[in-house]
Amino acid sequence: MKENQMNLDVGKMLVDMGNVAKESLNKSGAALGGKAVLVFAQNNASIAELISARINGEINRDDFEVELVREKQVLEVQLISQKIASKAAIQKAMNAAISSLASAIAAAL
Repeated sequence: MKENQMNLDVGKMLVDMGNVAKESLNKSGAALGGKAVLVFAQNNASIAELISARINGEINRDDFEVELVREKQVLEVQLISQKIASKAAIQKAMNAAISSLASAIAAAL
């Protein structure tokens, strides 16, 4: 094992990944930054196992890159699911607000 591998803090790397995604989402106006951190936290174990397997020579670079793409796709799907859930909540809230307005107008007439 190389010296720099022994000093690798996988936990910090995972937190940093979540924070980078959060900042990127916040800058783009996606308003899902906090959700990105949550999604990364939920996937820490599988990503940590992947990192460990690569560092310990259990998988080669090509396999590592294939698995990274797979992990990225899993994270994207989970974040998109969060976005869909947020959109559904927004739609429900707007429907309730408009319904309330319509009821108030109907009652006033």
